[in-house]
Amino acid sequence: MYKKFLIPIDGSDRSQMAVEDGIKMAGKVGGQVTIYHVVPDYNVFVNYDHTGIAYKSFINELERQGREILENTQNRYSEYGVMTETKLAKGNPVQEICNEAKEGCYDIIVMGSRGLGDVFGFFLGSVSGKVVRHADCSVLIIK
Repeated sequence: MYKKFLIPIDGSDRSQMAVEDGIKMAGKVGGQVTIYHVVPDYNVFVNYDHTGIAYKSFINELERQGREILENTQNRYSEYGVMTETKLAKGNPVQEICNEAKEGCYDIIVMGSRGLGDVFGFFLGSVSGKVVRHADCSVLIIK
């Protein structure tokens, strides 16, 4: 039985559907939910001599948006009566999600499919697809 749910979100409609479904499932079994957002780390593309300040500003804005996404999502689903917490991480989304699931001893990851959209998903690969292949726990993809 699943009791501990990790729900990674990126602000997309599909990730919001995953939150709703995950919270409903957790509510039925008395589970707890962690709503999780990963700020991608783009520093491999940065030449710090010329763009360090702009990069830091960019990352700060992504972190601000991530905290806002988490707060708005948690507030939206607070009426369901499920114990939830939020977490923000920075790094490679696939690695961070899989690491959090393992270190936090989650029973299941519930996530939306292709939150980046079809074009970015084609070039970068689907985060949800990679999580399915690399996670140590069960993964439910909401489409």
